[in-house]
Formats: sequence, structure tokens, C-alpha cells
Amino acid sequence: MMAELSRALFNASYQGSHPRTDPRRLIKDREIGRIAEEFGISRNEAEIAALEAEIAPARYVRNMAALDCKDQIRLLKSRAAIIGLGGLGGYVAQTLARSGVGSLVLVDGDVFEQTNLNRQAFSTIRTLGENKAEAALEKIRKMNPSVNLEWEGVFLDKDNAGPILKGADVIMDCLGGLDNRVLLQQAARDMEIPLISAALAGFTGHVTVVFPGDQGLFPLIGREDDSSGEGVETDLGCPCPPVMLAASIQCSEAVKVLTRKGQALQNKLLAFDLLDNTFQVFDLS
Repeated sequence: MMAELSRALFNASYQGSHPRTDPRRLIKDREIGRIAEEFGISRNEAEIAALEAEIAPARYVRNMAALDCKDQIRLLKSRAAIIGLGGLGGYVAQTLARSGVGSLVLVDGDVFEQTNLNRQAFSTIRTLGENKAEAALEKIRKMNPSVNLEWEGVFLDKDNAGPILKGADVIMDCLGGLDNRVLLQQAARDMEIPLISAALAGFTGHVTVVFPGDQGLFPLIGREDDSSGEGVETDLGCPCPPVMLAASIQCSEAVKVLTRKGQALQNKLLAFDLLDNTFQVFDLS
């Protein structure tokens, strides 16, 4: 079957028209869908098979100058758990989906409210009152139908953390405030899964990467969950630009961790302040 699949993919592909940016053969999204259906495989599997044959799905061709076929295959075979689908989580989910991370687990027990409209990617007049994770699933499915999607309309707790996070290659901490951040980091440590965490307050924010065995944010926030809810986010506000920036940095770190390229922010805290345009990296080791 593999030989037939490779032949079908080649016959459906075409030569890229811009040799500098797309030197290899390309295949359109609709052909991926058709071939997946014909061979009884998922679209994700069809894209992986194409890349293994050095045929790039056209949707990823602008990744190709920075990521090669093996890198894109690693992303397609990866599973990311996104905890929180509000401000950070919405932009993280859509960015990872567009980047080609093959499986996303969307987790949030909250619903969209009017106050989310200023910054949350999937918050619209039509989604008000809807569960954030379920709304994200519907939107992402339209962005990239090759991504395997699961959603859990619950808040993370000690009882469900294990089953929800099981099998993840990376965990995206997109929680607001301090609630459950310690629980999430401890669960990631216990399950030996890298955690990429971000937090915001006003026009400031920070991002860090916590690998199993690292102290991570424990020295900063302690080892007991805080019950302050949104806390400083409420006091200083949460405008959209820093949310999008922090989410973008989180996704950049996720791509680096999953493809093993570049230097991740392990034991480092990247902090930014958009009011005075400062970016600093602090050592957490």
C-alpha cells in the first residue's frame, strides 16, 4: 500500500513555482483530503506520507525555509495539550494548528463572556456563552482539518490532570492568574512532559520553558496553588497586544522543543514590557 500511496501523492503533486522558497514538489490541501479518503487514512497520515516522499503540503511551504521535511514530520507527529483557551490559549491553539502540530488537546471549563471580546481569539458575538474549548475546536477544524483535535470542557484539577495530559509531547500553560499553575507544573514534572508557561499583566508578560527536573516557576510562585484568581491581571488590565506577543513566543518555544531546533528558554524567563519596549532574559537556574 505504501508504494501505491507514494505514487498517488506524486501524481497529485506539482512542481513549486518559486524555486527559492518551494524547490520541492507540492501538493494541495484538497488532494491530501482526496487521497486520505481513497486510502482510508487520516489527513494527518497523508501529510506525513507526502513529506516522507519529499512532497510538501502547500499549506506548510512557507515553513520550509526554516523547517525541513523531517522537522515538519516531527510537528505532525506531535501532541500538544493546551490548558486554558482564553487569551493566550486561543492564539496558541490557532498558531500551533497553522504550524502543523498534528494533535491538539483543548482544555477549558469556562465560557466566553463580553469581557473576553477585547483579546481572545475565538471570542465573538456568536460564541458568547459557549464553552471556550468547544468553540476553539470548531474554529481550528476549519483552519487545518489535518490536525487531530480533542476537547475537554473542564477545569484542570488533581483528579483529571493525569488522563488529560497523558501522551502529550508538550504542555502549553495558558492559564490566567495563578490558579492551578502549581498543580499543572507539578503534573508536568510527574509525567516528565516539557511545559511552556506564559503570564501577563497590563503591557508586561513573561514566558519560560520548564523541562522535567527543572525548578521552573516554583521559586517565584511557591508550591501551593494561589486562590487569587486573575489577581494582577485584573489590577493592571489585559490588553490584546501583549497577549498575542506572549502566545507567539510560547508557540515559537513549542516548535523549538518539538523539532529540537534552536535554544529553548529552559531555566530562563523572558520578560517584556511593551510600554518601554524592553525585553530581558533572567536566569532561573
